[in-house]
Amino acid sequence: MLRAKKVLAYVAERIDPADPNEPEDSLMPPEEYLELYCQKTLCPPNMTLATIRTHLWRTSGDMILYYKTNGKKEIHPPPSLLGIEDSTVSLGEPHAPNGDNHAPPPPGSIHSTANSGSVAGSIAT
Repeated sequence: MLRAKKVLAYVAERIDPADPNEPEDSLMPPEEYLELYCQKTLCPPNMTLATIRTHLWRTSGDMILYYKTNGKKEIHPPPSLLGIEDSTVSLGEPHAPNGDNHAPPPPGSIHSTANSGSVAGSIAT
């Protein structure tokens, strides 16, 4: 069964590729600096996607998961990610407009600012 921490590992690999010069012992697991949300509810890293679908998503069709950083690690998205702009990716502010930093961003968006290093976005499963 696929768990939320595997999804976070996939997201971490895409938004902040590993630096080959960085020592292995200094690497932080993705579940320590990224959070995964479904229906505005934080998903525990050990929860399976089947459990998330059953207990949080509760509808048929594609499940939409949101991710965001919690500020424990500075993220530097690759330049190719910052240059992409199509119907599924757009750049914007890293936090919710109402000041609630725990609210996930709107669907289909990746938010990033170079000075804060925070990243939030969504994925469809």
